[in-house]
Amino acid sequence: MNSHWEAQAPFLSRLSKAQIAEVMEDADCGKAAIKAAAKAPKAEAVALAEKALAGKAWLPGPLRSNVVDEQQNQDGSRLWLLGSCRWKCSPFLTNK
Repeated sequence: MNSHWEAQAPFLSRLSKAQIAEVMEDADCGKAAIKAAAKAPKAEAVALAEKALAGKAWLPGPLRSNVVDEQQNQDGSRLWLLGSCRWKCSPFLTNK
């Protein structure tokens, strides 16, 4: 998903400045950039955050996937582990 979505001004402008700083911190933006965004007026903070987040693989929580593992079962089906949820995919449903 992170190859299709990027934090841009329309998303960032809906956040408070504190939330923008949290996003930047979570995405491992530099401390100087985070501090500059925190001190700037909201519109400037959004622009600074957008620039700092460009090219980062950061996603908001609802868009994150926590796929942990894919295992091959003895019957040839795949077992996908998503957190504590498991499901099987029959061999004829996969290309592998």
